[in-house]
Amino acid sequence: MEDAIDRFVNELPETDQIIFISRYWFLAPVAEIAKKSGCTQSKVKTTLFRLRRKLRDRLQEEGLC
Repeated sequence: MEDAIDRFVNELPETDQIIFISRYWFLAPVAEIAKKSGCTQSKVKTTLFRLRRKLRDRLQEEGLC
């Protein structure tokens, strides 16, 4: 599973990588991520929602969940 997640993150655009890693690796609050990335909090929340859905779909495709 770790390799599948690594591949998923590495395929993301840089901004999405930063948002995903900041939230799920460093557990940064949405407000902090928004400030650092120059996005609105709404944009960060929407991006995180879409990334979770894409990751779920990818893991299902690979038979990992």
